[in-house]
Amino acid sequence: MKLRIFLILIFLLAVCFNAASQEFPSGYPHISHSSPVFAAAWSPDGRQMISGAFDGTIKFWNTATGEIIRTVLTGEDTVYSLAYSSNGRQIAAACGEAVKLINPSNGRETRNFTGHSHWVYSVSFSPDGNRIASASADNTIKIWDVSSGREIKTLQGHSDWVSSVLFSIDAKQIISASGDKTIKIWDVQSGDVLNTLTGHTEAVNSVNISNDAQYIVSASSDKTVRLWEISTGELVRTFAGHSNPVRSAGFNSDGTRIVSCSDDKTVKIWDVSSGSVPRTIAGHSKIVNITAFNPDNTLVVSGSQDGMVKIWSAASSAELKTFSIRQGEIVSVKVSPDSKYIASASTDITIWDINTGENLRTIRGHTSEVTALLFSSDGKILFSASLDGTIKQWEADTGFHINTFSGHSNGVCDASLSSDAQYIVSASHDKTIKLWNVKTGEEVRTFTGHADSVYTVDISPNGRQIASGSADKTIKIWETQTGKEIRTITAHSNFIDSVSYSPDGKFLLSSSRDKTIKLWDAPSGKLIRTYIGHTDRVTSAAFSPNGKQIVSSSHDGDVKLWDVNKNIEIITFSLLMNYKPRVYQAVFSPDGKRIVSGAGNRAVYLWAVP
Repeated sequence: MKLRIFLILIFLLAVCFNAASQEFPSGYPHISHSSPVFAAAWSPDGRQMISGAFDGTIKFWNTATGEIIRTVLTGEDTVYSLAYSSNGRQIAAACGEAVKLINPSNGRETRNFTGHSHWVYSVSFSPDGNRIASASADNTIKIWDVSSGREIKTLQGHSDWVSSVLFSIDAKQIISASGDKTIKIWDVQSGDVLNTLTGHTEAVNSVNISNDAQYIVSASSDKTVRLWEISTGELVRTFAGHSNPVRSAGFNSDGTRIVSCSDDKTVKIWDVSSGSVPRTIAGHSKIVNITAFNPDNTLVVSGSQDGMVKIWSAASSAELKTFSIRQGEIVSVKVSPDSKYIASASTDITIWDINTGENLRTIRGHTSEVTALLFSSDGKILFSASLDGTIKQWEADTGFHINTFSGHSNGVCDASLSSDAQYIVSASHDKTIKLWNVKTGEEVRTFTGHADSVYTVDISPNGRQIASGSADKTIKIWETQTGKEIRTITAHSNFIDSVSYSPDGKFLLSSSRDKTIKLWDAPSGKLIRTYIGHTDRVTSAAFSPNGKQIVSSSHDGDVKLWDVNKNIEIITFSLLMNYKPRVYQAVFSPDGKRIVSGAGNRAVYLWAVP
């Protein structure tokens, strides 16, 4: 019987300005922005900031240190809007077609509001925190009761997507902006439209209210920012200066300044009374989606499609901090020989404490995706292979770079270390396998024979043979000392992604994009059995330390544990989420008690072996 078990520990994979995450609430994947940032909001006390991105993540930042406090995976495609309640105890997030209520103290979702039929672009709390307003691409605004999750009212009147919504200071009115080029003021109690403000010639992308409740500021794709009087609906001033559509605009706390951001990649601070631009802030490399003053007006935050969140001095325009993440999909993981540490990699390599989840260090040096990680038997040395065409040798404790092995003419897809740690073998897109002397860094031998990229390689436990798997759908067995090809196995009906010897060297495992895992007799090359259960490409398969079990990972989002001899699936480790990210690799810890997997949502997962 297939069982689904809960995740016991999940690690935050994040490298940010001057810091790393230190908190790991159980049950939530922790990942990093690697995509456009659409939402940002300050906590009421200004000590924290939250940002939301296209990748479906919400990040909590310490604004003083730049430290990532926590990251929440919403399970949706995009976080378009974020809002704190006035007491700072709740966060509303526009996630896909839903509104999620999140506890900022632990990052847990406490309620999910569903009812919109299209993306939710904006959310706002009422001043007392008892209601939430949401604006959607379905052309409607919905008002929700926070405590019960009940939909109180739907406001209809816009003829195009509603981009922005917020409650008035007294909570009696709602202000909305739309792709229909208008701003509407609604009576909350009756749901009637009290006034429609017209004047923008393109979509209105955001609206905001001054703290004295006298003015509305709007940002539009017509490249302007406009100031309106709430009581009359009259246009007070037009701020022109951006050279492309304006995405967002907001007041400072005393209403004397407006900050705006644009597709022109800039942030502008405007003087409300004169309409002048005291300063223009440039620093993002792509469209700036969101900007806002902090509560005491000293700082400005901006979030961009370059994936960065920046904090600027409101007085000088100096860039104070950049929250920038390099971590991408986790395609390689490895557990140290003493089972105390995990190494994970995308382009950077991160070392984690396996028991606490603490980020111990980040190692940088590769210029492309890291495809394989290898620890020496004593755990002191770490090797990494990369699509940049190199293999690098590092001190595991310090991250000090020892050596680089260069010689492949294309990316290195995999690597394996001999049991005596004297040799490394590498597989490459250049269709070759290379054997390297670890001590000297010199290339010992090149193995040629595959007709396409070599995706995977493993050295037998006794070091005498090498197995390789290729996009040519074959497995080749080589003699290590001579480079002679011993055997070619026509193994799978699609590319082979992994090969792995059993601990005693008697068996060989292979996994393929044909969705199967195969067990081979290593001496003869005869097929023993095929393991079927994954519904997509099987990215990795490996033996347990005692050789009695197999762990596999797949693009179907599952990690599976198999009984080697009985050809049965013991258990499926599956994330209890709205979607399952691709899993690129799964490995046993050397003590065999745990399994570590790396996934496409930039997270590393730790599972208990039953």
